[in-house]
Amino acid sequence: YEIISYCRKSPGDETTEDRLWLMQHMVSRLREQSLVDKVFVSHCCKSNQPISERDSNIENEDMETLNKFTDGSMQGILNWPTYIYVL
Repeated sequence: YEIISYCRKSPGDETTEDRLWLMQHMVSRLREQSLVDKVFVSHCCKSNQPISERDSNIENEDMETLNKFTDGSMQGILNWPTYIYVL
């Protein structure tokens, strides 16, 4: 089995560079301290936003940067098999 995690960053006043750095830091902590195998992220969404709509309009440039240290966006995890359980 694989341990899969998800993290998101709420909208804020940060620059794009700061937002990506913060996401990278969260992903690193998940991998190092929680020993997750895969991490998917939403770099800018509200908690009440429907999951299926998250990251549907992310800039290609930002996604390229995110892919360097994650396993994809929320749209990527939606394509995984249906036997994933969220705890």
